[in-house]
This record gives sequence, structure tokens and C-alpha cells, in this order.
Amino acid sequence: MKKKQYASLLTLLVTVGSFLFSCGNKMSTQEGALQFDSITYTQTTYLFDDPDRPGCNIDIVFTYVKNASRSSLADSLNHLFMTTTFDKQYVKEDIQATVEEVASQYIYHYKKDMEPVYEADLKNKAEEIGSWYSFYESMNTRVIFYEQNLLSYMIYMSQYSGGAHGMYGTTFLNIDLSTGKQIYLEDLFREDYEDSLTDLLWKQLLAQTKSATRNEVEEQGYTSTGELEPTGNFCIGKKGITFYYNVYEITPYYMGPTEIEISYEALKPILKSNHPLKHIL
Repeated sequence: MKKKQYASLLTLLVTVGSFLFSCGNKMSTQEGALQFDSITYTQTTYLFDDPDRPGCNIDIVFTYVKNASRSSLADSLNHLFMTTTFDKQYVKEDIQATVEEVASQYIYHYKKDMEPVYEADLKNKAEEIGSWYSFYESMNTRVIFYEQNLLSYMIYMSQYSGGAHGMYGTTFLNIDLSTGKQIYLEDLFREDYEDSLTDLLWKQLLAQTKSATRNEVEEQGYTSTGELEPTGNFCIGKKGITFYYNVYEITPYYMGPTEIEISYEALKPILKSNHPLKHIL
């Protein structure tokens, strides 16, 4: 069953993990005067179209620019949102058509790949057939910060395609609306910033975990799957930058993702003189 909903997101408050961002200024003061809407699409399909058999569910909430002071800005942002969220081969000019194509392809490949395997398992009387074939795919995108010339966009993905557990992850896009370009670490920080930023990340993680030493942090499970170092997966907020580490990047699955927010005050010594954040600092 398919559902379509259009919800106004002119004033948006979204909680992501443990941190909250808000768009506090009036729309007229924002670069591009962007207005947002979202498309919600949900569909469930069963193997051999039989509700008594396992099935897959796809759930999409896609946020896009509905209106902007410049149509070219809206078009470029929506293209970036779609090509980052979805497989590029399914992206079309029309947003609704793209969402429907993504859902259609997911269902097609699920049935094409799983129906013959499921049928073979039935013949072989395999155990726990149902749980291994009940797949899902969820995509949820939101604007979580929009102020002056800055926009932060979140893409959350969650899926299960058999195995011990599902997988999930969050990706952020940060955009300088005055140029229409994405913001990367190199756009914010001076050369050779890595060591200084790594020290700030460790200092904040020590504070978050109430630890006195790095060894204490490591004993809790942090850095057991990867080193703590600056990540390009970050989110610009009103008070600082949150660096986001998905599961397995620096922690095992059971610990979940790690968010480390560093204030702009702490970051000032390593920011470039011409960094794109100057309008909000």
C-alpha cells in the first residue's frame, strides 16, 4: 500500500541522536529564502504476492526544496539531495518519480533475488525461513540547520537484508548557499589542522565519557574498531560542529554511533580566516 504525504517544514525541529538543532531566524533573512516540503512513501510487498509469506518493506521520507528565491539553487540542491540519498541510476528530474522508481527497483530486486532462494529453502525444509527473508529499507532525510548562508542536511538509512542484524548510518551534507557548494573540512580549517582537531576531539570525548585518560575511554570500547580522527561526516550547528561516527567506525555495533560536538570557540584557533561560517559566529 502506497501513501503520499506533503508536510510543511518551514519551521523545523529535529532530534538526531542526542543533539537538537533549530532554525531560529525568519525565512526572509536566510540565503535563498528556501522553503521545504517532504514526500513520504511506504510500500510492503510479499514473496509470490502472498501475505502469508515473508515480505519486504520500503519506507522513504525525502525532504526537498519546494521554493527558493532562485530556481537554479533549488534545482541544484534537490539534485544533490537525490544523488546522495539514492542510487544515481534511479534519479530522475521529477522528485516524486525518483522516489517511486527507487521503491519499485528495491521491490523488484528483492523478489527477483529472494523468491528462488526461498522456494529452495521450503523444499529443503530449512529452519527460521521467515525471519531471514523479512527485509526492510528505510531512508529518512531532513534539514537540521538552516541559518544565513548555511544549510545542513541529514540522510539516515537503515536496512535489513538477512543476517544477524540490520545496518544503519547517517550522512550529513553541509552547503554554503552563497556559492551553492558543499563545505568540506579543508574549507573550514587551516593547513595541517588534523593533529589539533584530533586533540580537540579527544578532549571532548574524554569530557563526554567522564574519563580522565584515553585508556579509560578505550576500555569502554571507543577506538576498538578504528582510530579517532577528524571525519568528513560532520554537521554544522548554531553553537558548534558535530562530528559523527557511524557504527563500526570507532566503536562496535552494540555501542551505536558516536557524536562529538566541538564549540566554535574551541575551533577558532584552527579556522581559516575566510571560512564560510563567519556569518553565524
